[in-house]
Amino acid sequence: MLPAAAWICSLIGLGLTYITLLGLGMSTVPGRLSGTAALGLAILPLLALLATGTGLMKTFQAQQQVKGVLIYLIPLLASLFCLYGIASSYKPAKKKNTLSYTNRTTYHREEGAAPHYQFEVRPLLPGPEEGSTEVKDYRSDETYHVGKEIILTGDDIDVTWSGGPYGRDKYYIGIRIVMDRREHLKEVSMRDSGNKWAILLDGKVLSTPTLMEPLREEITFEDNFDAREAEMFAKGMVKPF
Repeated sequence: MLPAAAWICSLIGLGLTYITLLGLGMSTVPGRLSGTAALGLAILPLLALLATGTGLMKTFQAQQQVKGVLIYLIPLLASLFCLYGIASSYKPAKKKNTLSYTNRTTYHREEGAAPHYQFEVRPLLPGPEEGSTEVKDYRSDETYHVGKEIILTGDDIDVTWSGGPYGRDKYYIGIRIVMDRREHLKEVSMRDSGNKWAILLDGKVLSTPTLMEPLREEITFEDNFDAREAEMFAKGMVKPF
């Protein structure tokens, strides 16, 4: 007959394994565990293995090898399965590409000097409509259709900036609108929420940002600009070359 300690160790191993399976099933993101959650859950099957090993030692000491191995086979395999499940579910979170607002160059408008580019913001349309205009992309031959409404012009720009890098050598462009046009920007961006705008320079589309939330004073757009492009476009919106 197996000693009571061996049975207790077996039950502890099964209990810890069951708790581990519950933890995997209750993960907030199915099939994915954070590093902290994976580490916390991994402790349980490791403890189950420890309990199972202790029970096996008690069994061997009682010279009940065959019966003891059969009793511990289920918790032993279950613990190993849990460790495999945790290892498979652990996925390190990807590092987000965050825009650096410290590593940027700002350009202020020069009074009395015409900017190099003619700047406009218009609604981007899914296709040709009455009153729409067909325009080309600034950096390719792709064509777009924009509405006749002019949402913003170059006169509405206070300052611009180029910044980065973020991601893999990508740079972005930002625009701050003058004070007396910010309420207009907020109202129109609320109206067009979920739609796209077209940022035009000299009548060509530079960017097509999607409006995810109301804009209050700034527009930031990322279109895989390199450092030279971001600086050139941002500077040319408010300054002559």
